Amino acid sequence: MKRKLTWISVSTLLAICLAVLFFGVALAEPTVQPSISLFQQCANDDGDGFDGNPGDCNWINGALGTNNSTYAEHDATPQRIYFKNLVPGETYWVQLGWQTTKGGRHAYDYLIDYDHSENWVATAKLCVGAMDCTGLTPDTYLIPKDPLVIAWISSQPDGYFKMFNGDITAVSGVSMVTGDYTGDSTTALTLTFTANASDVLLTWGAHVAAEADWGVGNSCSNISGKPYHMQILACSPGMNGCGNQDNQLTVAFEPTAVKLASFSASSGGRNEIALAAAAFLVLLAGALLFRRAAGARAA
Repeated sequence: MKRKLTWISVSTLLAICLAVLFFGVALAEPTVQPSISLFQQCANDDGDGFDGNPGDCNWINGALGTNNSTYAEHDATPQRIYFKNLVPGETYWVQLGWQTTKGGRHAYDYLIDYDHSENWVATAKLCVGAMDCTGLTPDTYLIPKDPLVIAWISSQPDGYFKMFNGDITAVSGVSMVTGDYTGDSTTALTLTFTANASDVLLTWGAHVAAEADWGVGNSCSNISGKPYHMQILACSPGMNGCGNQDNQLTVAFEPTAVKLASFSASSGGRNEIALAAAAFLVLLAGALLFRRAAGARAA
């Protein structure tokens, strides 16, 4: 005997089908959250990159040290943030912090262009390992001056944030958020931007404080107990990867006055010094040979 489906059994069956469909879609398409996928800085080997002259940055989240980098006072370490899974048209923000002093000596004194000293870092090298920047023109935004820097050293050169696949809409004023110049201090600003694509890259440089600006004994070369830091202090609610990330610097710097002697110079300087040394040795050898020949003739 066949049994007819009642309205209750039909509605129950329909509910089950809808539930299966809903949970199947939910499992098949998990929610993807915006995130900071990479926060990195450029390890520059002997000062002009790895595997070439110039070569490539080794983009790392670890420390820059004498084992992987050559930086000097007045140089700037290239920094980058790779944002992923952003919603085009949405607005996001990130707060950047940098350690301005450690034990009363100046570490990173201000922000500047990513290629301030590392001008061999072309766009392709800047974006490698993160996103494809081919054909993209970065949006640029003037980095605000630090009033404390202006008050102490009278001037601060212009520098620019550069962003690929995004429009920087605002940058807050620069302010000290912890400590003061007599001890340990951290300075910060907040950058706001609109995403033009799901992948966005932000770049800038962290300027290494110099004795020529801050006086003898007051620059990064006089800091004991390195490292010091460039940090992500906070970012938009709901964005993954924000939690107080930092890039460390442990390079043993020399004051600007002995920059050439220590050979923590810019990329071209190393080759010039090497060539000069080779030429000197050739001349010295020639002079010794001439003297020996002259002595033999006299004998």
